[in-house]
Amino acid sequence: MTGLPTGTGKGPQSPERALLSELERWRSAIARNAALRNPVLRSWELNAFVHGIMNQCLYLRICGDRGLIPSGTLRDIAPSTGIRERISSLFLDAEGTSPLALFACTREEDQAASARETVLDDRVLRGFLEGLSSPAVPCDFRVFPVVKLAGVYRAFFRKEIRLMGGHRAVLEETAAAKGAGGYPPPPEAARDYLVARTLEGTAGERSADDAALIRVLDPACGPGHLLLLSCHHLLSRYRNSLTDGKVAPRGQGPVERLRILGSLFGVDPDPRAVEVTRMLLLLGALEGREGDHGLAPGTDPVLLGRVLREQIRCGNAVIGPGYGEETFPRPSPRRVREQGIPMDWAAAFPAVTGSGGFDVVVMEPPTHHPGTEPGLRRYLQQHFQAYHDDADMAVYLMERGISLIRCGGTFASLTPDRWLRARYGGPLRKILSTLQMEEIVLVTAGTGGTAEGTGHCILRLSPCPASHGLRVLRVAPGALDSMVASRMPRGTVVDPASLGTGGWTFTARDFRELKERVNRISSPLCRYVVGTLTCGDPAIRNDRSLVDRGTRDRLIREDRRNPAEFRPVVVAEQVRRYAPVAPELYLAGKGLPGIPVETGAGRESSAPAPGGILCAEHGGAPVCTLDTSGALAGGRVAVIPRPDLYLLGILNSTFSRFLFREGGGGLSVRWLEQFPVYIPDFSALDDTARHDRLVTLVSRMLELHARTLRTGSDEGKGGLQRRIETTDREIDELVYELYGVTGEERRVVEEQAG
Repeated sequence: MTGLPTGTGKGPQSPERALLSELERWRSAIARNAALRNPVLRSWELNAFVHGIMNQCLYLRICGDRGLIPSGTLRDIAPSTGIRERISSLFLDAEGTSPLALFACTREEDQAASARETVLDDRVLRGFLEGLSSPAVPCDFRVFPVVKLAGVYRAFFRKEIRLMGGHRAVLEETAAAKGAGGYPPPPEAARDYLVARTLEGTAGERSADDAALIRVLDPACGPGHLLLLSCHHLLSRYRNSLTDGKVAPRGQGPVERLRILGSLFGVDPDPRAVEVTRMLLLLGALEGREGDHGLAPGTDPVLLGRVLREQIRCGNAVIGPGYGEETFPRPSPRRVREQGIPMDWAAAFPAVTGSGGFDVVVMEPPTHHPGTEPGLRRYLQQHFQAYHDDADMAVYLMERGISLIRCGGTFASLTPDRWLRARYGGPLRKILSTLQMEEIVLVTAGTGGTAEGTGHCILRLSPCPASHGLRVLRVAPGALDSMVASRMPRGTVVDPASLGTGGWTFTARDFRELKERVNRISSPLCRYVVGTLTCGDPAIRNDRSLVDRGTRDRLIREDRRNPAEFRPVVVAEQVRRYAPVAPELYLAGKGLPGIPVETGAGRESSAPAPGGILCAEHGGAPVCTLDTSGALAGGRVAVIPRPDLYLLGILNSTFSRFLFREGGGGLSVRWLEQFPVYIPDFSALDDTARHDRLVTLVSRMLELHARTLRTGSDEGKGGLQRRIETTDREIDELVYELYGVTGEERRVVEEQAG
């Protein structure tokens, strides 16, 4: 879930993964010790302290590797006593232009002040210092890119320290990570493409000197990933502008670097993220010759300090300075701290706002829900046209980002693609439809709709009235690298006026005709099934009679209970294309020891139920399988009460995925009921043959998937997977024939379906 490379096979972890593992291991150890030794610390103070001391140690390791400070500094400190105080004195006693003195510019003042009085045992800190220098962290920071450090920190920030009973420190996922819906991070190439396309379009007509003055904002910067990529892109333009192989005069490169840093702006509500963004930008500015124990020649420390302190701010881009006074009931001080400081853009960046706004806004916004606090909901409803009860933070940050761009500037975002279809995205889509959207790149989640999570969307626009078509591209993650290199993406031009007010499907006129033709020759699924489709029970996860497989097996073994007394439960995450249902949860029947009878008994769990087709949504596509066990369905699972192999093949086809994405709105019983099913004419030999062939292929798919689960060897699984892919293509071809989809239509259907 972190998006970091993991290495291949049984070989060693990637350097990024190894560094993350070591940081997480020692964060737990340092937090436990600090909580024990400082019983008055609150959770946010403990987070600030642990994060601060770990940042200082990692910064010392990086500076030592890069020759910015003597390379043995970390090793000299580790065996001594008073390690905490020695590290602090290194930074406090450093001269004003040294790398260690400038580190103070990265800290928030209240965070630094609260950390000074905190006590930490030497043995814990010594272990962390030795761990940073051990083979467990195989990073050569002389050449380790700071952008990769940003990726490590992005994964690191998914957890935070919480204080439990007895002032015990534990690590938990942050509210933002819990509320993100389990969506995987985008591929790194998507960030590269976003920044390269956006800055190339904005700076393309400018000289390298003028391009360095482009004002770039990330209003939800996190650890500064997009800002670092922007800095590298603009620096690359500067270097490429030096003709005839000339090298910049001594001192000119650092000056240009700081000019570029001076045009980067970032905001984030998390002070930890702000500190890391400043630190990584500082490391970028300190890149000089190996052995230079200070700033690279020509670096202006005054400008550097201003960039780090004034242009990377701690604040919540969504809420303004009047938030506390306008909201009722007023938020508690704890809630205000969790939400972040309200952002006053005019006061924070007067030179930019006074001249019309930023030239470029780039963002990869968080996707958690803002919460249900009445005061915040009223504030969002009053201040955002894109407000919707179910909207996530990405929607509000996108509207805010667009409002901060000057006339003629460019906005670009990288988000999960669900807002394109979901109902909560309707108000945002209405806003965007009035603007000049230049490009939407839909990055698919995987092939065949089998991947977990969802696809991603790169949106690029100008905040001016629409005057020409929108370019839409659907690409696999692996295709983004070549697109970044060539900067010549191909796609379909869509008339924004054709998008409508519902889910955006980017359907050309020819495909509206295809859908009309399909509806003429098909019948709604509810008529084909001749039964009632049902939706799973979302409350079943909270049923007190629910037991896991291990408990069920123990009760059967030790108490000689009848296995029929346990009803299998299937949740959305367990539904896979054609894969056998393998429940991990069971609803217990009446009279079992230790199992409440007032909850599960009401479901009559011992009564058998007919089999059928289970449907869920993964990767922005319907995913269906056959169930003959009569399992109970959990939330986000739809049940078709007919175990029909012909229907199962159609629902799992690429054409079905195309119809699903064109319809928008997500998987629901209503969508399934209206799904167009081609009903064969069994008096016609061709229809009968196609029906029977499809049933045969689906039977083969079910068997192949079952064998894949039983096969242990990688070689055996590889052979089965190749047969699955071949059979899948044959099913797609048969479905195209059933619905009369032509060759040209097939090509675009597959492009649209991803």
